[in-house]
Amino acid sequence: MKTTKQTKKMITTKDAEKLKGLIELAKEKFSIEDILFFFLDSVDNDWRERGEAVKAILANEIIKDEIKGELESEMKTEGFLILKIDNMQQKEKLTEFITTAIYPYYNEQQKNLFN
Repeated sequence: MKTTKQTKKMITTKDAEKLKGLIELAKEKFSIEDILFFFLDSVDNDWRERGEAVKAILANEIIKDEIKGELESEMKTEGFLILKIDNMQQKEKLTEFITTAIYPYYNEQQKNLFN
């Protein structure tokens, strides 16, 4: 089976060209936002398809970097602080400090902390 370099191994060159043509036609008629919205909406009900879509997106380093940058920017503007913890001792100390000094009340912890 003949394949192109940037397509999945299961798709033939002929099918890849057809798919590219369909995508180009769709891009002429619809915005990228609309195309992506309806594509993602179509796979939203099937966790396997959704997982495959996520894997395909994250396999592209350029897209992955853009997503990372957008998420970092969004988190900063929303008041989030992201920390990398190297070991369990650091996690335990940090968790204890946050839950006693910053968010001592259970409801605050539930609202503001990820575990």
